[in-house]
Amino acid sequence: MKIPDEVLKNWTALRSYGDFKKIVDKNEGVTQNDITRAFKNRECSDTVFVAIAGFYKDREEAIREYMPVQGSAQNSKMQTPANPAA
Repeated sequence: MKIPDEVLKNWTALRSYGDFKKIVDKNEGVTQNDITRAFKNRECSDTVFVAIAGFYKDREEAIREYMPVQGSAQNSKMQTPANPAA
């Protein structure tokens, strides 16, 4: 299957050293060569796509846990001065 450009950009932004080995370790039948070809050629089998997509979806969710939520009370407090002029 063809990997959409936006999906590949997202994976590339989240990618770090050692990811391919971690994906292979979690997914039987997927090789590091399969993953390398997917990133290089922008296409892969459905099995490889699901393996990569699942890995980076988990990483993205973990990162979001540490990102401030827009409009949250904490963000609102940080944006208002401690002693606003009356």
